[in-house]
Amino acid sequence: MPGRRTSTMELLAAEAAGRGMPVRAAEEPGLTGPAYWYGGPVAGARLAGRLGFALLEPTDGWLAELPEEFTGRQVRAGTLADAWALDRPTFVKPPRDKSFPAEVHGDGSRLPADLDPATPVLLSEVVTFAAEYRLFLLDGRIAAASRYAVFGRLDPRPLGPDREDRSTAAQLAEFTEPFQGGHRSGDGRMLTGEEEPAGLPSG
Repeated sequence: MPGRRTSTMELLAAEAAGRGMPVRAAEEPGLTGPAYWYGGPVAGARLAGRLGFALLEPTDGWLAELPEEFTGRQVRAGTLADAWALDRPTFVKPPRDKSFPAEVHGDGSRLPADLDPATPVLLSEVVTFAAEYRLFLLDGRIAAASRYAVFGRLDPRPLGPDREDRSTAAQLAEFTEPFQGGHRSGDGRMLTGEEEPAGLPSG
């Protein structure tokens, strides 16, 4: 991990240590791999060779290439020059880094003017998300899931065993079925490995 840790990093470090994995600051002199990396892509690219890991990331336009039935909105890949020309409210974000905040812009005039016009961006029509969930897939199956935000405000919470969460888990499993290599149980729920078909594991 980077030497300067966040609260999320501290939680992950405690979990890793509990599984017998030593947690070290990546900047420590003489540190070598192989290693698992948790941190940003810029530092990761600098340290990958020495620590023996590879960074995996999709292409800049992968979200725009998904069918609209999965995104729920129109998304297109473009450049910052395209975004500067916007004349209506649009959600604009960099596809990989955080060179500028990801947010809704009334038009292109408020976007950064000091960046390369060819900087890649994703442009999306404006929508409201009642709730946002984050799913983690491993070997084509959901390994963990949790709520991330409610109406745009950070509100993380693991999915529990109560009826509402079980209903949410079933909806998430059905929605993500095309992305999974799993199969359905007799009552229509998605199985995510060897666990009982009670829903999705929290994460």
